[in-house]
Amino acid sequence: MEKVQVNLRIEKDLIEKVDMLVRQGFFKNRTEAFLVALNRLIKDCLKQFLRKKLDNIRQGTEKYPSPTDVVIKMHEEEE
Repeated sequence: MEKVQVNLRIEKDLIEKVDMLVRQGFFKNRTEAFLVALNRLIKDCLKQFLRKKLDNIRQGTEKYPSPTDVVIKMHEEEE
């Protein structure tokens, strides 16, 4: 995958915290720390986006039985 260099201005105390995590062995270097943090941020944002979409889809379907309940009932009837 092609890499692009990004220059950021970040508060000194934040960098000091990242450096401490690197020294403690949580990450190999700053780059790895920032990549992990950025990937987690993106994952969290995508989860929120999907959660909102699902909530919009489900809106108004509260009167219908849940798929889980239907499957359980079907298994109970088979026994």
